[in-house]
Amino acid sequence: MASKTRYLTVCMPEDIIFEILVRLPVKSLLRFKSVGKSWYALIKTSDFIRRHRVNMENSNNTNLGTFVFEYLDHRLAHYCSDIDRAATGLRQFLIVSGESSLNGHANLGLGIIPCLANSSASMADLTLAGSCHGVLCFYHHQNVRKGIVLCNPATRKSKLLPQPLGQRSGTRFVAFGFDAITSDYKVLCVNFFVDAPNYTSPEIQVYKRSTNSWKRIDSNFISPQSCVLDGSKQGRYLNGCYYCIGKYQTIVSFDFNKEVFRPIPVPNDDCDTWSTDVIQLDSIRDKLVCIKESNRCRGPTCVKTFKVWVLNDFIANDENYSWTMLHKFSTACEYDCWVPMAISRQFSFISVFNDTKLYNFVTGEIEDWGFGEGIRLTKTDVYKESLISV
Repeated sequence: MASKTRYLTVCMPEDIIFEILVRLPVKSLLRFKSVGKSWYALIKTSDFIRRHRVNMENSNNTNLGTFVFEYLDHRLAHYCSDIDRAATGLRQFLIVSGESSLNGHANLGLGIIPCLANSSASMADLTLAGSCHGVLCFYHHQNVRKGIVLCNPATRKSKLLPQPLGQRSGTRFVAFGFDAITSDYKVLCVNFFVDAPNYTSPEIQVYKRSTNSWKRIDSNFISPQSCVLDGSKQGRYLNGCYYCIGKYQTIVSFDFNKEVFRPIPVPNDDCDTWSTDVIQLDSIRDKLVCIKESNRCRGPTCVKTFKVWVLNDFIANDENYSWTMLHKFSTACEYDCWVPMAISRQFSFISVFNDTKLYNFVTGEIEDWGFGEGIRLTKTDVYKESLISV
């Protein structure tokens, strides 16, 4: 008599299945959607997607964290027929993570952003606007009308957004974030026009994912001369607001719910008589971090000093901002050209000149993590995978 294989089906309450699945990585969940109709329906629900996102944001899967890197690769210049690109290098994107060193790589290309296949823009044309809840926003670095893209690398879903309103060209700034009140993802597009000497007027537009459309908003943009936003420096989305650096050493926040701008005074150190610049914004434990750089030269020797400031808690309608200095350190001469790009969970700077270094500003330890010659990091942001649709 032929033996029969018996399969044991274990039935568990749906709430237990929910709690197990909601803790799994996206790659596993995409496979488990094919287990059955009930699992497929569960993983597709908005409540499951929201809970999974929160779990991923609160988890410590890696000690250093996970980041998206934008970099220029000069090694690929000889493959490029465009003179400008050959001079600056081809723009590339990586997602990196690690426990004690950033050693996990995932390249972003057309396989991750298939919507570009039918677009005039290529990956090399794009620059990073920001990361929010596992969704990345890119835009054409020369002309946003040629492409603004939302992409979820974990699900490999992407979307080419409608063109912003209007035909007038100017200097563009693009930001991406989440409106927690309406549960909507939004893209901010600011177009600066030079209408007169020493005066720059902005045109503000906001894209809503829920309506898949742009709208113009009244601008309360303060002090147009001093608050032209610097798109070359990566801002940070944090708790419903996007924080960015103005070209004249200002910090500006945009509230995605109220759709208004607010100026934030930069940290002031009365004891520091050196020339200082705000060079980077970041976050530590859900608080905004400002990194300032001071330079002092004595003869042939130059000393570069970095100060890490944390924005203290403040009331939404209060303008009494205050900062606390978290750390201060100076670089040796051979590291004079370092530029801090991001802060890891272990309070290390991801710093870059022609290669990447991890610098722990608490212990002073330095670790090389070389991309190799010909690589220049230009932007970074924190990345947490999710099931969020675009």
